[in-house]
Amino acid sequence: ILIACENGHVEVVKLLLDNGASVNEVDEDGDCPLFVAAGNGHADIVKCLLEHGAATELVNNAGWSA
Repeated sequence: ILIACENGHVEVVKLLLDNGASVNEVDEDGDCPLFVAAGNGHADIVKCLLEHGAATELVNNAGWSA
């Protein structure tokens, strides 16, 4: 899901979420899908993630949040 969010693949993100992917999955840097999508300017994915209950208060290892 993180790769799909980074690359702007909204349909893939929707498919993954509909099939059990975690909307709040984090990578080794503490980045979550919402952070990755927002950081790459993918507003449509940000909206999708929020609609699926993405947490807005998560902070990555560098102290940044979405």
